[in-house]
Amino acid sequence: MEYIQEHQPLVNYFHVPFMSQTRFAELTGYSKGIIEGWVNRGYIPTIKVGKHTAINLIALTQECLDQLPK
Repeated sequence: MEYIQEHQPLVNYFHVPFMSQTRFAELTGYSKGIIEGWVNRGYIPTIKVGKHTAINLIALTQECLDQLPK
């Protein structure tokens, strides 16, 4: 797997920068209730889109990259 270099903007690697909690639950295999709990506890970064709270995929990916062994 090719890792993203620190100097490259993450935005170039995404077609969709955010998604609904329901779709995120479907794709990850976790229940919507678990995802909602993680969102409410601040475990997953979110973005407000109108009145909806969506999963911020760019911020989540960056958090995952930051946790890679250096």
